Amino acid sequence: MDFAAAMVLAGMISFVPPTIVLYLVLSPALSKQERRYTAWSFAIILILETILYLYFFHIGIFKMEWLSFKKMLLTY
Repeated sequence: MDFAAAMVLAGMISFVPPTIVLYLVLSPALSKQERRYTAWSFAIILILETILYLYFFHIGIFKMEWLSFKKMLLTY
């Protein structure tokens, strides 16, 4: 895995905290069964999203190279 792909993977992992915060905000208003379904739903969505991104990198739809990543950094 090259540096740019690792940075994108780190960016995908950054989706986890907002999801956890959203779950913690919603959980007091939910019943025990609804909390369980909500937690599983958030987990499944996160896992599927990660698998989908990794698949897109694997087949070449998303292609990140160091130069393109460097250009993105220099534009800011």
